[in-house]
Order: sequence, then structure tokens, then C-alpha cells
Amino acid sequence: MGFILNKKINNYDIIYLFIYILYKMTKPKSNHNSSKHRSKHRRDKSNSSSSSSISSSSSSSSDESIKDDNNSGTAPINNNDTSDKCTVTKSYRCDKGDKGMKGDYGDRGQKGDAGSKGEKGDAGEKGDTINKTFIIFATSESVSNNDYIGSGNSSSDVKRNSILVPNNCTVNKIAFSIRELSNNNEYSATLFVNGIQSVVNAVIPDGSSQYQIISNANTNLTQLDEITIKIQTNGGALSRGASISLSVTIN
Repeated sequence: MGFILNKKINNYDIIYLFIYILYKMTKPKSNHNSSKHRSKHRRDKSNSSSSSSISSSSSSSSDESIKDDNNSGTAPINNNDTSDKCTVTKSYRCDKGDKGMKGDYGDRGQKGDAGSKGEKGDAGEKGDTINKTFIIFATSESVSNNDYIGSGNSSSDVKRNSILVPNNCTVNKIAFSIRELSNNNEYSATLFVNGIQSVVNAVIPDGSSQYQIISNANTNLTQLDEITIKIQTNGGALSRGASISLSVTIN
């Protein structure tokens, strides 16, 4: 058409142009456009069928969901309800509710097992030492009135029946026994120190009802003192002898 405009236009050219325009207007569409139209028609039909299928499936699923809710004892959701309490979702379930209040404390559990034994503690301080001992006078021989008892012997000789004191000490108690019940007499045991009578003594008031006695004392003895016990029976001899012990504290 461009070549026509470059020429001098005459009547033939106008006729030719008119015929050309008429030809273009009356020419049928190509097969390509027709095929494209038919493909678009098939896609629209397929989409329509798929949409129908999806709509049917959604409707069926919705009906089943509502049916399940009815079977489980839950009232169906009212889609027209516009309240703010819950929002209808695709699964026909309400949104999660607010957190509930904290419950009460549970009961106290059982007592657990005892733990392992702890380590041994440190040793305590050493206590004060109290040095106490006994000095014993005894004999199995018969003891007469005014006899002296030493270590296994008895006689009227004070020096022969004496015992030597090894340390300075204090006499705290004296214990006296005639070993069995005897006559209705008073029996006494007196400590002699270096042949001199001391205030340490024990007295059995009635030998027929009592044969043992303990008396308190508080007399100091010096190292190397010679001591013995004098027995007084106020009557006959003690056939089974006698025994005396002194409780002393070493100074």
C-alpha cells in the first residue's frame, strides 16, 4: 500500500484500493485462530467441570462435617451467627478459647527415702582426767576383836599388816563387809595411818540384820604412808574374815 502512496493516484488505483480493502474485510479467519478458539473453549469447559466437581465435593464434605457434629452431640454451627464469641472457619470449628483459671494444689506426696549416712564428725576435746583408784584390805582368816587387816593377813600387830601408799591421795569412801550375818553386835572398821587412828571409819550397827556398809570420807594421805585397818567386833571373832576397800583420788 506504501507504493501506491508514492505514485500519482488515478482512478484505477482507487478501484484497486477499494477491492483490496473489501477483500481483507471478507477474508475468513485463519485455522490458527480457530484452533486457539477451540482450545480456549475446551479449557473453559474443563474449568467449569472442575469447579462443579470441587463445589460438589465441598458441599459433600460440609454435609459430612455437620453430620459428624450432630452425631457427636455438638450442635451444628449457625453460619448466619454474627456474634463475637467465635469465628466460623472452613472446618466449621470455633477459634481457641481463653486459658482457664489455675487449679488447686494437689495433695502432698509421700515422704522420700532416708538419705545416706553423713561423714563422721571431728573428735571432741579431751575431758579432764580424774585419777581414781582403790586400796583393798582383805583376809580369809578368822578376825578377832582389835585385829589389824593387811593384804591377805590379820593379827594384832599393826606394822605386820600395813600397806604402803604409792602416791599422794585423798580418801573419799570406805566400804566394809563381815561377809555374812553374825551376832547382834556392832562391827567397825577404822583406818590407821602410820600406827595412828584416823577419822575414816565404817560401822555396821547390827551384824544380825546387816553385814555391809559404805561411809563417806575426806582424808589426805601422803606418799609412803603406811596404812592398815583395825577391826572391832565387840564380841566373838569373825570366822570368815572381813574385807575393806578405800576409794581414793590421786592428787
